[in-house]
Amino acid sequence: MAWDFVYEDTYGRGTLLKVNIAQKLFQFITPDKDYGTRTATYMRQCGRALIKMSYWNSELKLITIFIDAKLDFCFVVAWDKQTYKRYILIDKPGTE
Repeated sequence: MAWDFVYEDTYGRGTLLKVNIAQKLFQFITPDKDYGTRTATYMRQCGRALIKMSYWNSELKLITIFIDAKLDFCFVVAWDKQTYKRYILIDKPGTE
């Protein structure tokens, strides 16, 4: 699997998001669990840089926005619907 983007939380929360745009696939990993590779429920590219993505099922609800190109920024909020835990990922621009 080739990932177009890999975002890691820059605040040390241990969350990671991998995204494949062409196939609309993502993998979300937290310190507690790897949710595996899933197909996004919704993925939309706005212009050349801004991409909105969401996913939901009985186990996980995930909402994200990321900007590729020069900014390289990502913000994710996810809820594990079985454990009621909330996860956040913020990958700030310029921190690789």
